[in-house]
Amino acid sequence: MLFHTGWTDYILPADPKAWVSGEPGMAEDVAVDLAKKGVLAVGSDTWGVDVIPPEKKDRPFQGHITLIKENGIYMLGVMNTGPLVKDKALGISIRPRSTQAARHRAGDYRSHCHLLISIRQYAAGIP
Repeated sequence: MLFHTGWTDYILPADPKAWVSGEPGMAEDVAVDLAKKGVLAVGSDTWGVDVIPPEKKDRPFQGHITLIKENGIYMLGVMNTGPLVKDKALGISIRPRSTQAARHRAGDYRSHCHLLISIRQYAAGIP
């Protein structure tokens, strides 16, 4: 799952101090939902992926805990998602590597990871 907020494209050049002091991002309940859906990776065009400051001040970077620590889900920050949104890409299918590749060749398409672009699309429920 990739989130595109526009934060790096627009805020970093205009106000670098604002860019590092906070950011839009993934709420704790979204991380739980994505883990339940079994996503392979979660990435964003922001540096922390999680919303900064956190919704619950005593639970910073809870998305990292939920995704990485508790579920082994990869997280990727500061991704260049702008061109994907500009090209109106709604999804990308990534073929698995190594041992998963053998299952793919055998017809196990569940090992594919589908990446949706933009928080708006995720919130709108686009499959």
